[in-house]
Amino acid sequence: MFATINPMTKLSNFEFEGQLLPTKFEETQTVKEGVECDIYSFIDDKSKDLAIVRVARGHKTPLQRIRQGNRTVEGFMSGKGCADCTDRGPDEDL
Repeated sequence: MFATINPMTKLSNFEFEGQLLPTKFEETQTVKEGVECDIYSFIDDKSKDLAIVRVARGHKTPLQRIRQGNRTVEGFMSGKGCADCTDRGPDEDL
């Protein structure tokens, strides 16, 4: 069903902005049918977290809203897809 990343292989490091950062696997969550998410924390850095999302063909992630922080980074590790981002603007409350 999920063909992109081997869910049995958990990351111990993740390269972010040119730095190799140590990670700790926390849990795998089923977001909804066809969507799974591996949750990681960064060791010694609570300012960010990491989610590796696997989406099966014919499925999509639910709409997401950033509730905390001032930055989110998303990218494709493998496969194809599209992402639509909307900036609500600095004056709009969540």
